[in-house]
Amino acid sequence: MSTLKAEQMNGPILHALGDESKRIMLEENIENVLGIPVSDSEKPYKAYVAVQPWGEEWNGVPAQWRRIVECALKEYFQPSPKTDS
Repeated sequence: MSTLKAEQMNGPILHALGDESKRIMLEENIENVLGIPVSDSEKPYKAYVAVQPWGEEWNGVPAQWRRIVECALKEYFQPSPKTDS
């Protein structure tokens, strides 16, 4: 999708969300955020392959992608209550 076509979707996406704070705008394309070469085909597969080395730990995920995911799923990233040991 060209940048122009992608930008045309910003209004409808914002309308569907109903709140600017729920919209996450990427300054770059998803490949740049993930640190992989830009591709015109097989994007989901190439992204899947690229993230496999990140491993199972959250700290293995690049900081920029962690921030995006944490923002998108913020209700699931609440600090855990402290427990007495």
